[in-house]
Amino acid sequence: MDKVLSILEPLFNYIDGGKLFRQPFRILYYVLGVVFGLGIIYGVTKYTLDTIHYLNGGAYVFAILMILVVIASGVFTIIYWFKRAKLVGVDIPENARFLAIPAISGFVIVFGEWLGLMIGVIGVCFGVLSAILLPITGNGAEFFLTGLLMAVGAAIIGFINILFWRLIGEQILAIGSIANDCAEIRKNTAK
Repeated sequence: MDKVLSILEPLFNYIDGGKLFRQPFRILYYVLGVVFGLGIIYGVTKYTLDTIHYLNGGAYVFAILMILVVIASGVFTIIYWFKRAKLVGVDIPENARFLAIPAISGFVIVFGEWLGLMIGVIGVCFGVLSAILLPITGNGAEFFLTGLLMAVGAAIIGFINILFWRLIGEQILAIGSIANDCAEIRKNTAK
């Protein structure tokens, strides 16, 4: 029986050491970065290019600039998720009792930050560009005020989104940290 357990020891060390949660989450971050980044680029090019022929000549400049903003956001998305994948193990301590809680909380925080940044950056750029370019193109002077309100609203909604998801993620992380600290205290007290 001891020989069987010694053969399985690397597997148990892999699971108990936290690698079971670190490595799959890193892979998940890489996959999500590519999927979200390419999804953003695909979505904007497909839907913008489908509707651009309804605009008059001057609005093409607005549409092209927005396509560039969204393509830059897609590239940023890939870079952001790849950068965050390197930090997956920071909140997951080695050989801790509770390993999934910090992994999930980190994912919630990263996803919320990314979503808030995308809402804020794309929304602000859309609002500012529409406020500047669309009234000039003859698509209506009401776009100036609407664009400015949209830019301010997107910045506020993006920040609230980041704050909300960070709050949820930090609450989950706090539960895991408290549980791990209590397990450590119990272990030290038993000695």
